[in-house]
Amino acid sequence: MNSNNLIADKHYIPLSKYKSSQVLELVTNGVSRKILASEVDHYQGAPLEDLEGKRYGYWLIDRYVNECGENCLKLNDRHLSGDIKLDLEARRIRRKQRASDCLKKNNKEIKRSSKVQFENSEAQKEYFLSLGESANDSESKKSTER
Repeated sequence: MNSNNLIADKHYIPLSKYKSSQVLELVTNGVSRKILASEVDHYQGAPLEDLEGKRYGYWLIDRYVNECGENCLKLNDRHLSGDIKLDLEARRIRRKQRASDCLKKNNKEIKRSSKVQFENSEAQKEYFLSLGESANDSESKKSTER
């Protein structure tokens, strides 16, 4: 990747030995998710998450659908503008998005918590009842064998 295009601090640009570097290179000019998956060996999304997260300073990566109907990713133009203020603006936007997404996910998990606790209680109860039945079965067998 030609990091000369990027105005970002050097510690926000992953070393070339990491998959995040390949992903950043591909999304700089725009890439379909299909091509991204084929170009980056064993791509599972974590390198993209690293780029968009705290580790690499919250890169803002735009999602869009191209003319072929493919889902695509492209580095936000603010990062490529050569203007440090625009680069920082993009990072603030991404950080805000990420915080909002995390909050939404957390709230869903909180709502789900009582259901999970109930399911856990029911499973525990069923398990312990089955232990009692097994114990009773073995006691019945012992008394009839005598």
